[in-house]
Amino acid sequence: QFLKQCRFVHQLSESVIKARKEKLEKEGPSKKKYPDFLDILLTAKDESGEGMSFLEIRNEVDTFMFEGHDTTASAISWILYSLAKHPEVQQRAQAEVDSILNGRDTDQIEWKDLPKLE
Repeated sequence: QFLKQCRFVHQLSESVIKARKEKLEKEGPSKKKYPDFLDILLTAKDESGEGMSFLEIRNEVDTFMFEGHDTTASAISWILYSLAKHPEVQQRAQAEVDSILNGRDTDQIEWKDLPKLE
């Protein structure tokens, strides 16, 4: 099962890389002020003019696309654990959220509410 999931992830990355590589070959380098990560990987050359291999690019893309999820999940898990271990902090956090949501018909925090959180 694990290997099947790894193949799926690699195939996803490979399809993104191949599509971008084809686009670069047809249209040339992007005219954007700041090239994106994949454009940089595909066009980078070392001192001898060699570019990265497809496998090297795929490994970098895998890391870039999927490692952020792992980091986020770890951070959320740690926050929940810490709040559970410190109920007084959990109560203060709940009171802060309750004060922001006071009088609303919804219990969802909005983007504009974020600066109000301490």
